[in-house]
Amino acid sequence: MWFKILTRIDTCMKVIQARQATLDTEVGYIQELLKYLAELQNNWQAVWNKVATVASNLGIEIKLPPGGSLDLRRNVSAEKRKKAFKKHIAELLYSLLLLIISLED
Repeated sequence: MWFKILTRIDTCMKVIQARQATLDTEVGYIQELLKYLAELQNNWQAVWNKVATVASNLGIEIKLPPGGSLDLRRNVSAEKRKKAFKKHIAELLYSLLLLIISLED
């Protein structure tokens, strides 16, 4: 799973760093990356089930934290998690835009 996520991020960064890429193309890749990350966040249970199935087929035991919960942040409301996720995305976008601006100079 991490490979898929990091590959998407790497592809986006390569496009942004390409000298011939237009701002429209760069923004499009960033939007697609954000959409992909949001889909992962919204479908985390399905993602977890897929990872667990693959691990089981490979004979790898997955150990959950005490209580067996997938959510390690049990004391944090869903609304706070979404707000924090949006904040991290905004910070990522800001960093990417600064990178784009610095590459165009």
